Amino acid sequence: MKKIGNVAVLGGGLMGSGIAQVSAAAGFPTAVREVSDALSLKARQSIEKSLAKGIERGKVTESARDKTLGNLRFVTDLKELADADLFIEAVVEDLAVKNDLWSQLNQIAHPDAIFASNTSSLTIIAMAAASGRPDRMLGMHFFNPVPLLKLVEVVRTITTSKETEERALDFVRSLDKEPIRAKDSS
Repeated sequence: MKKIGNVAVLGGGLMGSGIAQVSAAAGFPTAVREVSDALSLKARQSIEKSLAKGIERGKVTESARDKTLGNLRFVTDLKELADADLFIEAVVEDLAVKNDLWSQLNQIAHPDAIFASNTSSLTIIAMAAASGRPDRMLGMHFFNPVPLLKLVEVVRTITTSKETEERALDFVRSLDKEPIRAKDSS
């Protein structure tokens, strides 16, 4: 089974920045994609603030902060994400926006890349159909605040391959998180 190497997080808001932080802290080279340089800077500052709080509380060392920040990069161009093995989407809860993003990513992502949505309200199967790779699409719902809470719901659809689910579960465990398996109810 191919391991996840590079991670792309789409959206650097509250959830996206938390997901990017834990991914980078676990040692994964992690790219955060935002739609503007200003929003990229805001996402970076949010992660820096979270890590500073971790240092204050004695939960994060300065060395761990530096390692985490060193594993992060911030981009605005989707093409800069082409090397990602896992794309985790955390954008606005609008199916049309998400599906447009999946369609664009399908054009640049390598064939083995996994697409995961952090949605908690939309069905994954509706995104799987638009993704162009329904066998490599699933839900990966992190709980907020991501750096503090251990649970991640991994949601498979009828089209999600067993290998995709196993790779996703392996990734979640490597973040020191506890995966909860679920099936899309659609």
